[in-house]
Amino acid sequence: MVEPEHVSSQNYRLELGEAQKIEGLTRADLDRLIASPRFTQAMRDEFRRQIHIEHYEQRIQQATMTSVPSSSMYPTGWALGSCAEQAQQLAERFPGLDVSAVDALTTRFGRQRPEQGSFAYGGCLVPKPSALMRLKPETKHSDWPTYHRAAAWLLGEVKRQGTRWTGGLTLADNLDLILHQLLPETLMLRPETLEAYDQLESLPGDVMLFDAQMGIFHRGEPVPLVRSGLRERSEFGLCPYSVMMLLIGNPGRLKSAEDLGIDCAGADWRPTKGVLSVKDASPGILSWHVHDKKLVLSAYSGLGCARAAFGSATGRLIGSF
Repeated sequence: MVEPEHVSSQNYRLELGEAQKIEGLTRADLDRLIASPRFTQAMRDEFRRQIHIEHYEQRIQQATMTSVPSSSMYPTGWALGSCAEQAQQLAERFPGLDVSAVDALTTRFGRQRPEQGSFAYGGCLVPKPSALMRLKPETKHSDWPTYHRAAAWLLGEVKRQGTRWTGGLTLADNLDLILHQLLPETLMLRPETLEAYDQLESLPGDVMLFDAQMGIFHRGEPVPLVRSGLRERSEFGLCPYSVMMLLIGNPGRLKSAEDLGIDCAGADWRPTKGVLSVKDASPGILSWHVHDKKLVLSAYSGLGCARAAFGSATGRLIGSF
């Protein structure tokens, strides 16, 4: 901003603040407010820019807290499997994974069968990142936190396994871009999610058991709105790692572009370079969905306006730890 010596920055900020307090400010009002000879043309331009930015940010804030109508659904006939069925799927994909405690855990928490109905939460199993790294030692990123090593390994393995792990869907090419920037400083778990995972690590065996829903509860809701009520609803957002594990343990959730896409509300995504860069912007959000008959892990702006074809996947802890 250009500030001539005869105009103090304090006076400028005061007048700028007064202008921004006026509701329904028109261009003519703005012109009158800054007509003072103390204002240079450069300062007038900056003044108008600041007013425009504030108006834009207000509109964005309103949009990120407003839901849109949505009729998107899960695939016809799809529902969460029982914990026993999920344990079998995971054990087949990850030989050596200790699922022996699942029966005792489901009995303890009363989750032998999922609740009925498409909108129901149900007991879900996700391998602990620590267990996955014990089974699949990943030395390329040995200095990374366990979670990030497990997430990077899993997405890489999904790419290697291809249609065997994706229900016959081809993986979109953009997964390579995501993998290239899947770093501890770019993928950050949200506080509620991190706290939940820390507690779930204490369960016996190699899997985390919690109630979850795969997007239908929050379809048409922007991610910031979902996040604003997580603690009140005793929920936590799911991350790309957990959502992918649930897709593996509950095959058929994503089949076509008509199926409800899954927002990963449990993690922020902030790549720092390349085509996915979001420098100086709100963190992005990763989402699993189907496009052009391909399984896609895509990133979109963290401003997070509502999308009718997407819903956030969330979990809830069962009982006390």
